[in-house]
Parts: sequence; structure tokens; C-alpha cells
Amino acid sequence: MEPLFVTECKFDNKSYYEMVPILRKKPSRNFLIFTPVIILIMIFFLVLWGMSGFRDFSWLIPLPAGCLYFVCFFMEPWLRARSALKAGTKFFKETGFERISFYKDSFQVQVYSNDQLTFTATYSYANIISITITSSLYCLSLKLDRTYIIPVMKKSFVFGNQFDFYNFIKDKSIFNNATVKQL
Repeated sequence: MEPLFVTECKFDNKSYYEMVPILRKKPSRNFLIFTPVIILIMIFFLVLWGMSGFRDFSWLIPLPAGCLYFVCFFMEPWLRARSALKAGTKFFKETGFERISFYKDSFQVQVYSNDQLTFTATYSYANIISITITSSLYCLSLKLDRTYIIPVMKKSFVFGNQFDFYNFIKDKSIFNNATVKQL
């Protein structure tokens, strides 16, 4: 079966950091679990401070930890993008690239390192839960055992073009009740 679209790309810093707003909207599980806990601890110490008549400095105990937590909360997407960039750089080395072939009913991701096929996976369009479009990427969010984001560079098509691809992927995603967002 012939693919309808084929893209070959090697990602750089700009590509990974362009995904930060998408990662910010999908925080990691740890932050989702610990956010209410940190808020409750901060409220507990503020109530203790109020019960003491606002005279002591017990409210200072959780303040640095809470501030550090919220700074980390906003820095976490940058750290995830940076770790993905490091892993990709280590995996692809200097001669690696990623090829994504889009067929009528599925798409296939192939990773090459040193001109050797090292990884291949085929996914159904039914796994796509959302598509986010940035200035240079189409980011496909897949729901498998957890949520994965597969970036597709707009200017990396070797078969087909980005304008036809936009209409194609939009039709496939709407058919599967996925959302299409533009950043």
C-alpha cells in the first residue's frame, strides 16, 4: 500500500521548545497529584498563623517549599522538552532521522539511526485524541497506555505537502472525535 504522505525530519531545539505550550496543558501525573496536597499544607499553616493571632512566623515554614513547587510547576514543561531533546539527540546521534508515513487507515513511525532502521510502530487514527498546530509543527496527541505527543514538522514532507496534509489529518481526527487546536 502506498503512503499518502511521508515526512522525514530531524528535530532541533526550536522544534522541541515549540512544544512547551502543549506540554504545559498536559502536566505530569506527579504535579496533578501533589498540587492539592501542597495547597492544603499551605492553607493549614496559614490557619495556624491566624490562630496564633498573626504574631509568630510559622507561616514562613511552608512558604519556600510552596514557592519552589509552583516555580517547578511552571518550569516542568521546559524540563520535559529539554529531556526529550537530550534523549532524541542521544538516540539519533548525528545521522539519525524520523520517518512518518501516513496511509489511508493508519500511520507508521520509523526511527533511523546511522541509516539503520531501529524502531517502527504503526498506529491507528482512532488513537489520536487531539492535534495541535504550531508555527512549524503538527503535534499529534495519541492515547495509548499513556498520552504521547508525536511532532510532525510542516516543512519536512518528502511525499505530499503540508496544506493537503492539514485537510487530511483534520478529516481523520474529526472522524474520531479528536480536537484540532491552533496555537
